[in-house]
Amino acid sequence: MDQKTLQTNPDLYKIIFESIYDGIAVLDKNMDYIAVNPAFLNLTGFTKEEIIGKNLIELKGTDVQAPTALKTKKPIDGIGPSLIIHKKRMSESDAFSYTTKKLYTYTAVAPIIVDDIAVGTVTTFKILEDVRKKIDDYTRSIKQMRNQLASLHKAQMTFQSIIGESPAIKKAILIAQKAADSEASILLTGESGTGKEVFAQAIHNASPRAEQPFVTLNCPCLPESLAESELFGYEDGAFSGAAKGGKIGLYETADHGTLFLDEIGDLDITIQTKILRVLENGQFMQIGGRKPIDTNVRIISATNRNLTELMHIKKFREDLFYRLCVVAVEIPPLRERKSDIPLLAQKFVDDFSQHSKTFDEKTLQLFSNYSWRGNIRELRNIVLAMVNTTDSSVLTPAHLPDRLKPTQQSIAFNFNPPD
Repeated sequence: MDQKTLQTNPDLYKIIFESIYDGIAVLDKNMDYIAVNPAFLNLTGFTKEEIIGKNLIELKGTDVQAPTALKTKKPIDGIGPSLIIHKKRMSESDAFSYTTKKLYTYTAVAPIIVDDIAVGTVTTFKILEDVRKKIDDYTRSIKQMRNQLASLHKAQMTFQSIIGESPAIKKAILIAQKAADSEASILLTGESGTGKEVFAQAIHNASPRAEQPFVTLNCPCLPESLAESELFGYEDGAFSGAAKGGKIGLYETADHGTLFLDEIGDLDITIQTKILRVLENGQFMQIGGRKPIDTNVRIISATNRNLTELMHIKKFREDLFYRLCVVAVEIPPLRERKSDIPLLAQKFVDDFSQHSKTFDEKTLQLFSNYSWRGNIRELRNIVLAMVNTTDSSVLTPAHLPDRLKPTQQSIAFNFNPPD
């Protein structure tokens, strides 16, 4: 039967009635059964001929709320025990015996109203054991999806990943470790390349949320027009070009975990306002959404900009700053922790080279004299270049990029680093 034939079929409503998975029973105003569907018959053990025309009380039926719904002309629903009747033929006669089995059901009884008069009732019910199985299936699916999200958004770094013994880096690590176990929002400050994301991941992995997602938003890479949809997601059909089925935003993805807002100083002032609202009430709305979504997210933010100056020129909200900067962790630039340079350089060599390599003293001295405007990121890239351009087991000044060689370093000495 094709769709058109089904639509014009005079028995369409009967077909629908008999196809419904839930048990359905229809009674008249005298509480006599006038219609039941196959699901109801399968549950009770009756045939249609044996139950139609019989009275609710006579058969001790499951829809015990039907008389009340008929009298009040109001629907009734609820969860509770129901006595499900099972018919069984007696072995030595044509009579039947009836057994009852107590099952918990969700039952919904609606009066049938005609010209404002209640002329009968229709009852639908689900066996809660079946519902529970469905819920268990959905729960397992949700848990699997959460595990997949957690694996996709997993923080890799720990405090052991932070290399350094200098007083400046030790101070930053100590503050971050103390803050990690709390729910306080943390603001990481420092120049570009100092390792703010490593600190953010380490804090997350040392927190009670370590098994939950760690989600990163790189604010400078996000166009203003996409910022809201990326953060909060959108409903199906929310705007032209929206993905079918809608989209989950980063805030929802990070639920019960950590959202890392990298370079927060570059975020548009309009989105700052929306983030502030979420921090204040713990809820957000998807684009095109009609109801708020609860969220439980810890915020770690980072910036290489001077937020005080941005607040002064109205480019950053002062109230948001105080929400984000409950704990401030300042990560020192590499030039302020020069004693850590040999440790970092050797760590990068060990990471990049399959063979044992070391630096000679002159190379390390040149490293110490260099200003490192790109900080740890620049050191890492220079070591990578040295490893990939020589087979020597000892890395000498000859293997350095030109800008680090003695004739070029006078240029670096005049570098005035950003705030």
